[in-house]
Amino acid sequence: MLTSRDNLDPAADDLSLLVIKVAAVVLMLGLALVNRYRLVPRLGSHDRSVALRLLRRSTIAELALVIGVLGLVSLFATS
Repeated sequence: MLTSRDNLDPAADDLSLLVIKVAAVVLMLGLALVNRYRLVPRLGSHDRSVALRLLRRSTIAELALVIGVLGLVSLFATS
């Protein structure tokens, strides 16, 4: 049983950071696809205010993911 973090493989930490970064990028791509093919076409319909609200939320989520990915990239650069 491991009782200290010193015994862990540092490459495993890098791999987990990479997996998290790739997952965040995939989520960003998914949000971009939803924006492009679901939300933007709804801007021309009668429920424009709902579409705008959802588009704003989605854009904020994308920006949060971008900040997270940049943070992970900086962790890679400093480790």
